[in-house]
Amino acid sequence: MPFERPRELGDKEAFTKQEAQELERAAKQRVEQDNQPLDPDRPAPALEALPPVGNYDLFWTDRGMFLPTINAEFRTSAIIDPQNGRIPERVAGFSERMLGLVLGCLTVGTARKVAV
Repeated sequence: MPFERPRELGDKEAFTKQEAQELERAAKQRVEQDNQPLDPDRPAPALEALPPVGNYDLFWTDRGMFLPTINAEFRTSAIIDPQNGRIPERVAGFSERMLGLVLGCLTVGTARKVAV
């Protein structure tokens, strides 16, 4: 289950049992396919073909083949509020205020006000 709901799912809070079974089947199939024995005489894989966690094999990673349930539902995200299951946008001006705080902390021994 992703932490944040994919945009294409909109306000859909949970998968049906059939959808969940299909997602789990597809995940299991990908793991089984990636777990096939490799030809020892194969060329090295292209750099972009490596998994995002580096060059770890399946023994060291857990890609999750089962959808967890919350209140007996196959949730589409861990976020339940707001209704769209996505992290809310930051308050206007938040990034500028945080930058001002960081810049203020980096100025050692100087009392200055950072305009934000």
